[in-house]
Parts: sequence; C-alpha cells; structure tokens
Amino acid sequence: MAEEPDTTKPGDRDESRLELPKLSFMRRWDQDAADEPEPERPAQPARVRKERKALTLPPLSAPIASLVTGVVTGLVIVALTFLSSRGCELVRGSGSCGALGLPMLIAIMALGVLLGAVLLKVWQVSDPMSSSFLAVGLVAVLAMLFLLPSIDEWWMVIVIPVLSALTFLLAWWVTRTFIDTEDDEAEETEDAGIRGL
Repeated sequence: MAEEPDTTKPGDRDESRLELPKLSFMRRWDQDAADEPEPERPAQPARVRKERKALTLPPLSAPIASLVTGVVTGLVIVALTFLSSRGCELVRGSGSCGALGLPMLIAIMALGVLLGAVLLKVWQVSDPMSSSFLAVGLVAVLAMLFLLPSIDEWWMVIVIPVLSALTFLLAWWVTRTFIDTEDDEAEETEDAGIRGL
C-alpha cells in the first residue's frame, strides 16, 4: 500500500513552531499586553479648531460710531503725545525731542489712523481707512494752525478729542456724500451698459 501524502503544512504542529528569542523587557511587556484583550475605549470626537471671533462692539449708527471713534482716537493721540514728550524730557533733559520729534509725531498720527480705521471697520462704517486718514489729517492740520501755541495746556486733553470727534464726523459725511455717490453712479453706468447689450 502506498503511504498517504502528508497534508499538514509547516507550522501546523505546536512542536515544530519556531519562535525568536525575546531580547528585552519592553518586548515581553508588549507581548503580555498583546495577549490580554484591550478594553474598549469610547471614540473621541475629532478636535474642532476654534474659529477666532471677530471683535464686536455694540451696534451704532455710522454718525455715532464716527463720533465715538473720534473721541477714542483723540484721547489716544493726546496720551501718546504726552508720553513721548515726557520721555524726551527724561532722556534729553528738555521738553524738545530734537531730531526724533518729527518721526515720533508721524508714528503717533499713523497709529491714530490705524486705530480709527479699525474701530470704524468694526462698526461697519463704509470706507474706514479713507475716513480715518482724512479725520486724523484734519486734526493734525487744525492743531498746528490754531492750537500750537497752547498745545501743552491741560485743556488740550478735552479740545483734541472733541476736535477729533468732529473731524471724524466730517470725514464720514464727506465719504458718504462724495465717494459712495460716485460708486453708486459707476455701478448704475455698468448696469446700463449691460442692459444696452
């Protein structure tokens, strides 16, 4: 009789099982941990990125927002000018900043323009950068023309913010009257040209 062929495959028998030696404690620990079933963990939700919330202020009409922006910007300009003057006094020993005076004044005005533009943008006033630039420029010109002899007086803390509020209101009115009207006319012209086709 013929012998039956061996149908077992290598590794079917426990006796013929070859195993690599365990060389470290961590591998033994991993093997022991692999033998034990892991408890089920609850699924963790995917991390959701938090979106930045936009700066929000109470809603105001455009003229009121312009007045409030003017007061805030005026106060910041007065405070920065006072601090820079006192800084020069401490460093140089005199109230004059010398060659640094003009660049510091330009930087203060630029910060005033940026602050005004940000506040106007938050209140959704149309064309905030142009309005802020016009308003702060008017404050600077009016202060140099009429208020320069008494610029160090205590009451300038009141006059400059009031003047700034009025110039911001004027700048809003100019922007609304002339720039928004031109934009509306340009859109009407484009619409008329499209309709004529």
